[in-house]
Amino acid sequence: MNENEHIRIPSKLRFAARFTAAVGLTAAIVISGLQAVEAAPPKLPPVSAKMKAGSGKRCDTRNGLPTAPTTPPDSGFPDNPTGNLHKDTALPKNFEFDLPGQAYDGLQTPTAAQKTEALSKVPGDLDKNVDAWKKIANASGKPADRAMEIYARYFANKENLGFKHWFDKRYIRNQVNNHKGSGFERQLVKDYKLIGPDWLCEVTVELFDKNGDKVGERRYDAYNQKSKEFNEFKSNSKLTAKQLANDRVVAKSLPDHKFRFTGAKPFTKGQVKLIDDLERDVRDMRNGKTGQVRGNQRMYNPVPKTTPIKGYSDHQRWFAPACQTGTTQLAAAGANTCGTRGPANDRALSSGKTLEEAKRFQRDAN
Repeated sequence: MNENEHIRIPSKLRFAARFTAAVGLTAAIVISGLQAVEAAPPKLPPVSAKMKAGSGKRCDTRNGLPTAPTTPPDSGFPDNPTGNLHKDTALPKNFEFDLPGQAYDGLQTPTAAQKTEALSKVPGDLDKNVDAWKKIANASGKPADRAMEIYARYFANKENLGFKHWFDKRYIRNQVNNHKGSGFERQLVKDYKLIGPDWLCEVTVELFDKNGDKVGERRYDAYNQKSKEFNEFKSNSKLTAKQLANDRVVAKSLPDHKFRFTGAKPFTKGQVKLIDDLERDVRDMRNGKTGQVRGNQRMYNPVPKTTPIKGYSDHQRWFAPACQTGTTQLAAAGANTCGTRGPANDRALSSGKTLEEAKRFQRDAN
């Protein structure tokens, strides 16, 4: 072979050499820090807490009640002198909550033209498209715009559900969950006189890790500034492990503060145990001081409040007092005079017509 001739390296070896060089270059870049992207460190658990400055609003004005100049002497929840849980013996009563979405229960599966319009505001971004329609509907107040927002939400869901199933079991159920708590709060504020300057609602406590970095918040439904009592209102009477864990951090950082949980349904044995366990732990933090954590059970029936809208509501499904004598009076009642459906009627309508449908609805609820 002529000494001037090049030695030809097999292609496989040339590729391996280029790959090795590329890897080496990448490693050098990462080591030098030019292109390295550091992963965010995991959040550390909270170990301390403090009240968030300026959080909270007077419970009376927040819930549409007159501003009370003083807090009544009989304001607040009663205690059980023999245990941690007080059970109010008053008969169950109704509390109303707004459910405006139910007024659109007459909407049908969107047509191709309606689908095109519902997806037209921000093409290609389903979430931003929903936000755009929501903004439009809030500004105009027009039922047609709200209907398009509902359709936009439907097309943004990724479960491939039929429209009626999605509307009842996702859209309306989520709205119930979001609005029922505020109705429960409003009724408690009225019944237990949580009014005057002592009572604030929607109070936030900030949570910090061992390095002093904020890692979360704990929001309480009501707070008495005089007695320093945090209140959690649960329309379903279910306490969560995460909230209770944060309560322990708050109890440690704010040793003169107490806790109370009020539910609209009977507390289960498991929920009572959670309250008792928190009381025990807080008591141990405070040298055996009792009465730091209490439960309060007050039975209520939630009743959605909705005004039907002509052309958007399914009037055949509305069973309000003004509409219960049959289709003749229903027609005579007009578009907006039928009021609300009661909880028994809503439960009957959503319970399922067959055993399998009832089981499916229960799975959706869970």
